[in-house]
Amino acid sequence: MNILIVDDHPEIWESLASDFSHHSFSFANNGVEALAFFDNFTDIDIIFLDKEMPGMGGLEFLRRFKKTTEKIIISSGDYLNKDELRTKGVDGFLDKPFSMSEFFEVIASHAPKKTV
Repeated sequence: MNILIVDDHPEIWESLASDFSHHSFSFANNGVEALAFFDNFTDIDIIFLDKEMPGMGGLEFLRRFKKTTEKIIISSGDYLNKDELRTKGVDGFLDKPFSMSEFFEVIASHAPKKTV
């Protein structure tokens, strides 16, 4: 499974990514980098998207991104209006700070069934 992490604090995710080495992880520091990433690579199963980032945050990314089959999980330490975000294409949520088991649970519940 291919996972894109869009967050301006990649250190939060890197240790988790190493524990899930059977998945492929890519990183972008903000929404601008994430949109550019899709110019060259479109085979992503799950996008973990931080709500607040410099340059372009997660909400602006959602407005500009043309979603196809990707599952989008938004992560934040702030309040999230989940109903509103679902109407914008968000499939799930991961509240910060999160544990390894919460991270795995989100992957398992949103992954293509054959890859978990």
